[in-house]
Amino acid sequence: GLIGIIPLFTPLLKGDPSEIVGPINGFAIASFVLKALGTVPAMYISLALLGDILDHQEALYGFRTDGFTMAVYGSIMIAMNGVANAIILGISGSVQNDLIANRIMMSVLFFGGEVVAYIAIAIMFIFLNVEKFSKHDHELIVERQKALCAEQGIPYVDNETRMKLEAEQSEKEAEELFLVELKAKCEKKSLNYEEELAKHQKALLEKKSADEAKKKLAEEKKAQKDALAKQKADAKLASLSEKKKAKLASKEAKINEQYERERAKAQELLKTLN
Repeated sequence: GLIGIIPLFTPLLKGDPSEIVGPINGFAIASFVLKALGTVPAMYISLALLGDILDHQEALYGFRTDGFTMAVYGSIMIAMNGVANAIILGISGSVQNDLIANRIMMSVLFFGGEVVAYIAIAIMFIFLNVEKFSKHDHELIVERQKALCAEQGIPYVDNETRMKLEAEQSEKEAEELFLVELKAKCEKKSLNYEEELAKHQKALLEKKSADEAKKKLAEEKKAQKDALAKQKADAKLASLSEKKKAKLASKEAKINEQYERERAKAQELLKTLN
């Protein structure tokens, strides 16, 4: 998006004004392509970090505000669109009768404004380090969920297992519905239900075998990849000097201390609210 400042120098170009429009348009197209790179931290990384923030909130306070957070996020996006359009129209309106000046102003506003915003976001991300607490947050959330299940007298089921059970239940319901439809189809077209059912079950068995083979292969590849990553990590750690190892240990200890302080503050706040 930084290439958007190039149109500022187009008044230095010599020649007929109509000839200057071409370079400006070329710069604008190139800027639009490069500007898209800035949407990565603005639109995607920020939402990923927002998920970490909500996990951190749940770990410390015991509840999440996904709905409220996204409502505020959406409201800001809608409101700022109107504000941005008003600013663009207000500034560009003063040069609307000058073709070249208008092109330059629109390029600067369209690209330069977002560049400033993206730089501001990048600076904010420097101080947003909630992801370093992700491991602690997930452990605390699981610990709280296990305690809640024990209190209610129900077995604890982790998210991965729960998703697997829900998928199996969904497949079971879909199969039951299919059998009802198959029976109706056979009655309508005078087909042998048992033969059609046998064909369907054979196809399901073949698909299941293929899926299991694919899953097994994926698990083996993942296991090899994890083992290789662990081997590299262990080798890297072993190659570090004692000074660097002590530095890493000190950094981890500081993170743990900071997390415990935040937990203590959260507990005090919850007691005050209760």
